[in-house]
Amino acid sequence: MTAEQKEILQLVATLEGRSITDFVITHAAQAARQTIEEHTILYSLTTYFI
Repeated sequence: MTAEQKEILQLVATLEGRSITDFVITHAAQAARQTIEEHTILYSLTTYFI
């Protein structure tokens, strides 16, 4: 992690009253759920039209 990345993460974590670790884990989990949902939808559409 660069100094700039750490600074940005610290800023947003502080704004939300969280640690950097909590902020990153929370947002990584949200992104993971969204990715799973998108792939599930694409798989469903692909199997529906084939």
